[in-house]
Amino acid sequence: MTSHPMTPRSAALNVLARRNRTAHDVATRLVRKGYEAGDAAGVVADLTCVGLINDEAFGRARARARAEGRLLGPRVVLADLIHQGVPRELAASIVREVYAEFPERMLAGRVIARFGGLGDRAARRRLHDRLARRGFSTDVIRDVMAHAIHDDEGGQWD
Repeated sequence: MTSHPMTPRSAALNVLARRNRTAHDVATRLVRKGYEAGDAAGVVADLTCVGLINDEAFGRARARARAEGRLLGPRVVLADLIHQGVPRELAASIVREVYAEFPERMLAGRVIARFGGLGDRAARRRLHDRLARRGFSTDVIRDVMAHAIHDDEGGQWD
């Protein structure tokens, strides 16, 4: 066992002082710093009970920022939340909730508006690939691209 200048609780609070994190992330960081896994789990449980660690609030804020701010689709956001340590079921629930508020088609349309350039086949392919990398579903990509191409060709939507 390594001697530490800080208690596990103090070390956890230092980790949380920089930014919000998931319970899994805090526990992992404490263990990496040499604290016992049991001590880390106890501190995380205590900090969760008092509300300083809240996976749901963390996940909701991160998902909203990724969807609305970075214009990412649900697949990428879900993978990101799971990577950050949000439990899979909770992450899936959060993603459904966020994309009910910020529909995937609307966000994909914003990506097209921002990066546009549907002039030729190669430009459309690049835009399609960009949307796919950002985590938008194939159906949504097809719909928003068709809509954008129709608009580019002077079509009217009812």
